[in-house]
Amino acid sequence: FFFFKQKTAYEISACLVGSEMCIRDRTNCMDEALINETNTQKKIQFYTFLKLLYISFSFMIMFTAFIAAHNLSVQLYKQLGFQNLGNFCLLVIYFSAGLNNFLAPKWVPNLGFRKSLAIGSLFYCLVYFSGFYTAKCTADPKLKITYWCKEGLIYPINLVASYLCGLGGALLWGVQGRYVSLLANQNNKGLYFGIFTGIYNCASLLSGILSTFLFTYFQNMGFYASLSLIGIFAFLLFAFIPRVKGKSEEDQLEGVPESLTKSFKQVIQTCKDKNFLKLQPLYFIFGLILTISCLLYTSDAADDLLCVDLGGRRIIKKN
Repeated sequence: FFFFKQKTAYEISACLVGSEMCIRDRTNCMDEALINETNTQKKIQFYTFLKLLYISFSFMIMFTAFIAAHNLSVQLYKQLGFQNLGNFCLLVIYFSAGLNNFLAPKWVPNLGFRKSLAIGSLFYCLVYFSGFYTAKCTADPKLKITYWCKEGLIYPINLVASYLCGLGGALLWGVQGRYVSLLANQNNKGLYFGIFTGIYNCASLLSGILSTFLFTYFQNMGFYASLSLIGIFAFLLFAFIPRVKGKSEEDQLEGVPESLTKSFKQVIQTCKDKNFLKLQPLYFIFGLILTISCLLYTSDAADDLLCVDLGGRRIIKKN
């Protein structure tokens, strides 16, 4: 009898180790790799969607405070003794925003996403700071006679803050479109922009509720101080906004300066997206709710004993 010892694959050659197993289980290995890749893609989509929610709610928080200040600025400044200052501030804000919309795209690539959003939100906070400063000077008789509370200084401070606010708006909206575009793809771009728009539009309703609440418990200084805190919170959110994974900030911002024609075509293409159109009924319902809420808070039919009159604008004061 001859006995032959069976050699293992490792004894024959180290490179053969596991080869039979791989050949036998090749189908299972491929299926497992496909499942892992699918799970990875789902995780990436999930985190991408969280980033979309992050920037959407950050804008909503920032503009909840801004719209509250914007809607009442004219009447509040009149109450403080500055008849035309509120109108001048609004004029400067929109003039600055219109002018800097042509200039901001050239600055954004050098600043990056985070710096652009943080600086833009900080410039919005200057409006609240200047409003608090004006209310403080008016409320304290001792401060009225000081150099820092002279009318010749209050006007320039508020107007400069308004101009910077307009610049901040140009920075914020210039980056927002690019950021959401990078998060989305051709299949879900309309959906992503629709979700952002829906969440952002909640700021219009929340600003009315916020104004009602603040004027129930606070005076003008408390109103602007509260808006300042909300603005600072939004600034911190923008300062730590997550980056788009897998792309450097330089690559993300490449191509930001676009022609108006190209930008207009992209807007039209996004509006024609089926996912975007599906959200239009929700926008219509939201508009009805917003209209009813505005009528509730501004109706002249409200009881004078339960409201404070801000130049025809009624704010519910107590139950």
